[in-house]
Amino acid sequence: MTDELRVTLDGAHGEISAKAFHRTLGGTLELVKAAGDALGTSAGQWTVAELRVGSATVVIANPAALGVTTLIASGLESLANSPAVPTRWTQDMVQRVRTIGRVVGSHGVRGISVGPADSTLLPVDSAVTTNAEAALAAKEVALGRVTGKVDIWKERKGREVGLTLDDGSTMAALYPAHLAERVRHEAVGERVELWGEIERNGAGQRLRIRIDDFTVVPATIPTPVSTIVGLYADLGAQGVTVEDFLRERE
Repeated sequence: MTDELRVTLDGAHGEISAKAFHRTLGGTLELVKAAGDALGTSAGQWTVAELRVGSATVVIANPAALGVTTLIASGLESLANSPAVPTRWTQDMVQRVRTIGRVVGSHGVRGISVGPADSTLLPVDSAVTTNAEAALAAKEVALGRVTGKVDIWKERKGREVGLTLDDGSTMAALYPAHLAERVRHEAVGERVELWGEIERNGAGQRLRIRIDDFTVVPATIPTPVSTIVGLYADLGAQGVTVEDFLRERE
């Protein structure tokens, strides 16, 4: 089965500008790439499976990107109702939706809808765009700590790393010049604990941290199921129930 994503730009035939189509398709390609990265299915290539005019419609497909269109659809539904980063989405995905939504109302585009090619499309309307803006806006700043893996590093436009936190969410971390060498040599690719000023959006989600300092910490090693089963078998022989075991772990 191939994941196919349909994008429709509503407008009168001949009025939708090439620039608007280019911006929308470009934003969509960045969105599916970010979704693939979030799912760990970034292989393969997105190709044009269908292209129609009237209103402008394009369907893109990628056999290697299973789950991407479902993730995008669920996130758009969430953004239609809540000013928060959707579950399993990254801030980069929210930024891409904001970019797509800003095309509406200009260059002949009256509306944009996105979704799985075989399902109902979801409008990227003012409600979605407004909630995307709010999800990315810092509303609260407080000192705190976070722990996660540094999986993105860049210094071209400011000093910043990207973190995947232990709970699976992502956030940006900005660091001062005096920490640059340590970040490059000690933090990139490692699990770290950072402390500094944490910015949160109105939903309380952590968006970014301005690092005061950090330390490298051991990688988490999940306990194999076989180990737990073996442990429970031993405990069961001693009269310990499943309820006792779970209660002790809480």
